Amino acid sequence: MRSIPYAAVLSATDRQALDIGTLGPLLTEIRDPNPRPRPADRTGDDKRVSRTRAQPTTTRENAAVYRAVAADARTEKALRARIAERHPKLNEPGGRSSGVTPLTFDTAGP
Repeated sequence: MRSIPYAAVLSATDRQALDIGTLGPLLTEIRDPNPRPRPADRTGDDKRVSRTRAQPTTTRENAAVYRAVAADARTEKALRARIAERHPKLNEPGGRSSGVTPLTFDTAGP
């Protein structure tokens, strides 16, 4: 503890603790009035913070799109059910409603 540069200023070399009233002015005396600028390699951190802050907005936008897709799917399902009620022949399996003969596969071979 005695080898730390600020230990003498804070009187940390003694065994007794300082009271709160004297500690504040001592810390103010230590504080550097001209903080050093951040190094350029910390820009990645800034970008990561920006992405993290933008993520909730993007998530909300995506959720709105997914809700709209889900509403469209429910509407289509309701319309298909109504068409099935009004035109039951259109939904018969193997029906010829489309005018196309269903494909059959001969498994016996030639």
